[in-house]
Amino acid sequence: MAADLTSIRAVRRQLRVLAKWPRDAAAQLALGRAYFDLGLGADAEQAFRRAVALAPAEPAGHVFLTLEYAYRGDLAAAAAAPRGSAGARRGAPRSHPSSPSSRAARWVQGLEPRP
Repeated sequence: MAADLTSIRAVRRQLRVLAKWPRDAAAQLALGRAYFDLGLGADAEQAFRRAVALAPAEPAGHVFLTLEYAYRGDLAAAAAAPRGSAGARRGAPRSHPSSPSSRAARWVQGLEPRP
């Protein structure tokens, strides 16, 4: 119950941030994570897709979008998500999401504050 309340507060906080800065990819990602925690898969997917569209070179959006598909059991979509139409730009440097040198990976793991 306390985790749900925390996630609800996170959703409200991110929606306020996005009302002011709708192109904030980190806020979209945080919103998607909060929706995911609440079990709102369609809303989480939409937020993750917006995060990927806003920051295609950042691996965190791709990782969470893939996790959402895998959680639903849609393994084909999970496998295709990193290379889909909303995937990383061609020629952009790609870092592995679990790489400790990836700033986004450190943020996702809670090791770095929000950019």
